[in-house]
Amino acid sequence: MTESARSRATVALDVLGLVGFSACFGLVVFRIAGASNSASRIALLLAMLPPGYLLADLAAGAVHWFCDTFFEEETPFVGSTFVRGFREHHRDPASITRHGFLELNGNTCLAAAAACATLLAVDPAQGWLSYALTTGGAALCAAGASTNQLHRWAHDASPGRFVRALQRLGLILSPQHHAVHHAPPFNGHYCVTSGWMNGVLERVGVWRGAERLLVGIGVPKARAG
Repeated sequence: MTESARSRATVALDVLGLVGFSACFGLVVFRIAGASNSASRIALLLAMLPPGYLLADLAAGAVHWFCDTFFEEETPFVGSTFVRGFREHHRDPASITRHGFLELNGNTCLAAAAACATLLAVDPAQGWLSYALTTGGAALCAAGASTNQLHRWAHDASPGRFVRALQRLGLILSPQHHAVHHAPPFNGHYCVTSGWMNGVLERVGVWRGAERLLVGIGVPKARAG
């Protein structure tokens, strides 16, 4: 969809998300850099990157699973705001490759900006725990903001040599891994940042258990098909 075909309010929110995330994340990184004054702190920073990346993958999967599983596109507010985009993506998986950069990344950046802003309440220079929370949180926010872009590349026929290399190494979501989500029975591999969390979540039965729980308390499940 072209930017001119979208509402001014939607475009403004996407711009706010990109600008807000860039500002918050830049400030968080600046504060982390100032607190990274020893080799042991650098080692802790590197150790916190994988947990942050895994949490981002889990969060993306949870949102994806919920919007695939519950409510309808016609449901007031929830349907148009959250559900519709996921259902349209299933009807036309390649549509994500036709979205402009702003449309694709604005909403994830907006959510990541809100999370990143909370990190500003933590001073990484205050101690080891504060430093670990800030560095892990920064990794979570960066990966979360990038989720739609990583998802798009998994559908892109020619995303670029560097991206292909990252996909082959398993560092970001690969087309082969993500293809499982778009194949019958269409009820797995919801995590679309790296896909690292899919195996463990599905072996443990997290999504099916969560579905039974929410259906049991009255959350309306989506119609089949």
